Amino acid sequence: MELNNFTKEINRCQEVEDFRKLLTPKTDYQAMMIFTRLVNLFVYELQVSATDTRRFRKGAYPFIDKLDDL
Repeated sequence: MELNNFTKEINRCQEVEDFRKLLTPKTDYQAMMIFTRLVNLFVYELQVSATDTRRFRKGAYPFIDKLDDL
């Protein structure tokens, strides 16, 4: 449910500033939670149709690598 709510929040963002407000942490704990949610968007098994589920695990590794550069 939490992941579903997070994706809805992302979907509501219309401007760059909206994304900044959503993804800018105020505490270390918030930073960890935002990072965890973003990674879970890649590795969580999603139901894309009645017979097909997918994970985007391979996409998580380059994502984490790019974040490491930051």
